[in-house]
Amino acid sequence: MIYLDHAATTPVAREVADTMYDVLLNGSGNPSSQYPYGAAAKKRLEADRAVIAAALGGMVGELTVGKKKYAAVEPILRELLDEAETLRGRLLDCVEKDAAALAPLAKAYAIPKDDPQRAETLEACLTAAAAPPMEVLELTGRTVELLRGFADMGSPIAVSDAAVGAALALAALRGAEINVRVNTRLMQDRDAEAAAICPSALCSYWAGVAQYESGRSYTAAVENLQRAYSLAAGEGRARLMMLSRAYIGNCYCNQLDVENMEAHYTVAERLATALHDAGMLASIRYNRAATALETGDYESAYRYFSALEEPTAMALHKLAICCEKLGRRDEAFSALNRAAAVEDTHMPAGLAEEMLSLVRRRLENPDYLRDADYGAALLSCFERCRRELPIGYAAFHLPWLLEWYTANRQYKLAYELVNEFSIKLKI
Repeated sequence: MIYLDHAATTPVAREVADTMYDVLLNGSGNPSSQYPYGAAAKKRLEADRAVIAAALGGMVGELTVGKKKYAAVEPILRELLDEAETLRGRLLDCVEKDAAALAPLAKAYAIPKDDPQRAETLEACLTAAAAPPMEVLELTGRTVELLRGFADMGSPIAVSDAAVGAALALAALRGAEINVRVNTRLMQDRDAEAAAICPSALCSYWAGVAQYESGRSYTAAVENLQRAYSLAAGEGRARLMMLSRAYIGNCYCNQLDVENMEAHYTVAERLATALHDAGMLASIRYNRAATALETGDYESAYRYFSALEEPTAMALHKLAICCEKLGRRDEAFSALNRAAAVEDTHMPAGLAEEMLSLVRRRLENPDYLRDADYGAALLSCFERCRRELPIGYAAFHLPWLLEWYTANRQYKLAYELVNEFSIKLKI
């Protein structure tokens, strides 16, 4: 047997040497910094992760095709290989496009703020700068799907390569998403710009999610998510279909429209079951129980939250409220004590504790509506929820804030708050 592996003496391919020379010569910025050269280096690093992910998928395919054991799936694998190579080329193009868009944006930011042309110039440059990472999002999403195919059908000895590729692709997705959010932060009409940049299922989905999280217009959010669902169906992207339907259900959940919520959650459940997505199924069950709590069906909500084997701090928060409403005071305190011992990494620092403290204040002081400290804590928690979390968290606390305003005869503030939130209230 002849052993042909170079091991540690493998010569560097000319393409690799040329790329590294270009990076060292022209792209020496620190990707952890925020100055223009650093930002360019960071974007290149994130796009290159997606390039490597596509290449790793191709490697799995190359190690599998030609073997008799995989003859039945070889035609499919060859199609995936061709697509992986196409994706790799397009992602490399994105790296160049992204670098080209950075210099004009840096100049636009340097324009004096009192210059009447600044807003228009900045808007155009932001749009151009958002285009490459938007394309990276789209292409990397497809790369993840390819990697799943390679992992399912490829040789077991190369599954780890597909797994590493998936990890890199997910990092690239997150980086590209952050780049889009940063570049669109100052846009005057982000959703319209995003649709113009990349009219696709993924773009419509993110536009709908943004509108859902802000609560600006649930009607517009549902329209974008419906469009995302239809486009995803045409593209054969079942997971994006599931996510789109789930978020439509979330929109109706936030409005306490149980009938429409159920209609869309039912579809999302079918897709999640077919995709074996236990996380989505659990999320839908949680949201249903939370809606039951908000609509006054405390017994149904209690049955769900009290039966959870490993509840989060927020699940225990809702259990405590169920017990508060049902007069189970000792059990409510027990839930609050358990929640205090659970670390909730998904919440901004200290906010879960603020929410739990409000329930404890009400339990400990039946005359809480006369307690100025309770009112101040409630308003602080409400404002933090509005600033730092999707709007549904603030809306959840809305009944208690309206209760406070009404009890303290601050009717104008209560009226303004009701008009500001486009949700149905069950008080």
